[in-house]
Amino acid sequence: IGGDKEIPYLHLAHEANPFLGIRGLRLALDHRELLVTQLRAIARAGAVANVRPRVMAPMVTTVEDVAMLHALADEAQVSLGVQGTSSDAGFELGIMVEVPSSALCARELAGDVAFLSIGSNDLTQYVMAIDRTHARLAPFANALHPAVLRLIRMTVEGADEAGIPVAVCGELAGDVAGALVLVGLGVDELSMDAGSLDEVRAALRSVSVAELEALAATALAARTAAEVRAAADALLESR
Repeated sequence: IGGDKEIPYLHLAHEANPFLGIRGLRLALDHRELLVTQLRAIARAGAVANVRPRVMAPMVTTVEDVAMLHALADEAQVSLGVQGTSSDAGFELGIMVEVPSSALCARELAGDVAFLSIGSNDLTQYVMAIDRTHARLAPFANALHPAVLRLIRMTVEGADEAGIPVAVCGELAGDVAGALVLVGLGVDELSMDAGSLDEVRAALRSVSVAELEALAATALAARTAAEVRAAADALLESR
């Protein structure tokens, strides 16, 4: 919620820069009970299904945000009469990595959550300072840009150090060149639309881990997104 995802019934105030405003987890600032209600419902559903739900919070930028997420989850648990904390009870809490600060501080954030998920669309938007809904600038918001990939690598390193998985969702994961680079960077999971699965799966099966790691190293050292795509294309053409 927030940014380009407007919810009329919440009557959110108009913001000059909505992508930098009240969105995602920041709704707790003015609508705390809404998030607690959602977490309470998730906990109830998990209890009925006898599973521990995975809950992922968007727009996390600092360790204080992660602490707030745990506090919201604990509040939901208490309202259900559940003893303990979110860390050992009803939820597996994870966060979206979609702003530069969360990628740069991935090591610190990863120690307090169960998983990380990189939102490549928003991360690219914030790194490149390009509104991803801006038609004129859309061609320049390229998730294969080395600046974006270097932050993804930092996120992977933080997750690895904490021993938790890291996923990528967004258009980059469903792009064959992007998927090759991401796996080479050490990403554990890729989330994409169903129409991309077969092509990405076939591409990944055609190369070795060593080749993907070499591709990732090339991508991190590249100067442009075009260089990264050319390297990925060359790898596939060599099959």
